[in-house]
Amino acid sequence: MGNVYGTHLPMRLKMETNILSQVSRLPGIRSSHVGLNTILGRDETIDFEDYLGRTSDSAHCRSASHCIWRSVLTRCA
Repeated sequence: MGNVYGTHLPMRLKMETNILSQVSRLPGIRSSHVGLNTILGRDETIDFEDYLGRTSDSAHCRSASHCIWRSVLTRCA
């Protein structure tokens, strides 16, 4: 790739990948990393996780605040 497009392209792709992998949301909220998936070409296919979600997300409590409120509401009921 460096021979065809120049030596700057592999360095630029590596730099963009590093920058986009560091972008995230607030703690407790899962980031989708849309920019990183676009750079890596993962945005053009539909995978199992895209349709049904990750297996780690299949638990009843999706976030810490959800678990806290769920426990409070079940104690009150």
